[in-house]
Amino acid sequence: MLEAEYKPRWLRDFVRFLPLKSQFVLSGNVRDLQIAVGPSGATTPAPLHRTLSLELATQGYGATINYDLVSGFSATETSTAELQAGRALLTRLGLTLG
Repeated sequence: MLEAEYKPRWLRDFVRFLPLKSQFVLSGNVRDLQIAVGPSGATTPAPLHRTLSLELATQGYGATINYDLVSGFSATETSTAELQAGRALLTRLGLTLG
């Protein structure tokens, strides 16, 4: 996990508001790469959805799903267990996998 002083402001705000909000709209440079710390502790550039998924995992969330207008719904692949949980969640919700 990134230490608080190294996390970007938007990510610190996101974590702070998790208990208060059920939905978030992220806009702007959402295709830019973000700083992410993987399970091994290595810092790497990663897409936004992977950075969010890794942060949500540190907050206790088990599965993250994404929606893209072109490819539809998909499970985030940060670990095999999370990928399987995300696919199971999509199936339970009756959503087609993208």
